[in-house]
Amino acid sequence: MASAIARCERRALLSRVAVLTAHLLKWQVQRDRRSRSWEATIRLQRREVAALLREMPSLRRFLDEGFDEMYRNAVDVAVAETALTEEDFPRACPFTLDELVDEQFLP
Repeated sequence: MASAIARCERRALLSRVAVLTAHLLKWQVQRDRRSRSWEATIRLQRREVAALLREMPSLRRFLDEGFDEMYRNAVDVAVAETALTEEDFPRACPFTLDELVDEQFLP
C-alpha cells in the first residue's frame, strides 16, 4: 500500500512539474500571448510542487532522476496548447529545478 501511494505521489509531482514547465516555456516563447491565467497556473503549480516536496522530501531525488522525461512531457503539453511545434522549444530544459520552484523566477 505504501509503495502504491509513493508511486501516486511521484506521478503527481512529475505531472505538476510538467505543467509548470510547459507554462514557463509558453511564457518564454510567446511573450505577446502572456496572460494572467498563465501566471496564475505557474503560481499554483509551484505551490503544489512545494507542498509535495515538503510532505515527501525524498521526491526531489525522484524528480532529479525523471527530469528529462518530465521535460519531454512539458514540451508535449506546450505544443498541444499552442500553434508551435517541438522544434520551437529547446531540446533540453532551459530551466533548472531550482528555477522551476523559485516563486520569483519568470524567464
